[in-house]
Amino acid sequence: MKTHQSGFSLLEALVSIIIISLMSIQLITVFNAAGYWIAQAGNQTTASYLAFAVIESIGMEHYEFPADMVFDQILHPLEAGVDIEIPEGFAAQLSITTIADYSNLYRIKVLVSWLEAGTERSLCMYRILRKVTSK
Repeated sequence: MKTHQSGFSLLEALVSIIIISLMSIQLITVFNAAGYWIAQAGNQTTASYLAFAVIESIGMEHYEFPADMVFDQILHPLEAGVDIEIPEGFAAQLSITTIADYSNLYRIKVLVSWLEAGTERSLCMYRILRKVTSK
């Protein structure tokens, strides 16, 4: 028998493969969590853009709208003035209320909701809007 042979034994190779496998499982777990966080941030950004777009489109229009109303995700009766496409999986609710003692001040509330990993998430955005009526 020869002594002083160089190389790996089968046992050493198996141990190194097991160690690399355990390390790669941890790495995959980190990437999976990072992917979830990125998707969550993307959904929150989409909801923010949608709520902001609805609020800004209402502020730019020069029509009279009924106060103290809640509209569904189609944003009816404002759908003629609001040209906003609601992304798939998202729902928007618009609420317009008159501020007491001020006939031309309105509180605009947009509630955007979506499902994320089986849990309903929502984002709410408010704005005080002054509508000038033309005479």
